[in-house]
Amino acid sequence: MNNLFDIHKPADHAHRFGLRVPLNVPSDLTGTLTLNASAMPITLSIPCRKAQRTFAGARGQQVTVRMTSNSIGAVSIRLFRPNGTQQVSTSSAAGSFNLSTQTLASTGTYRVEIDPTGANTGSISVRVTNP
Repeated sequence: MNNLFDIHKPADHAHRFGLRVPLNVPSDLTGTLTLNASAMPITLSIPCRKAQRTFAGARGQQVTVRMTSNSIGAVSIRLFRPNGTQQVSTSSAAGSFNLSTQTLASTGTYRVEIDPTGANTGSISVRVTNP
């Protein structure tokens, strides 16, 4: 995504300036996961880039989001419901960790967001299992 931001100093009769700064925010990496399939490796090589993976879930189903092979370091993992609200999240720098097992409240497409802390880059693998 390319955005331009204007920065202006308030006019004070003596000095006036303006600055136009281009800001390039990398788009999120997207893809899909299949319940109980093999872990999907994700490489985030650009600072400030996130990854999002979706999966189909059914009401009442129990799922666990599992992270392995983390070379990113500190990273936040969030699970979002089909309506876009966050269901659960965790942050970790461990090589392997999980979100707590969740019971899905509705049928639809759930989204897992992988968000490295700061400018961290690297790779991580994600898998969704029952449970």
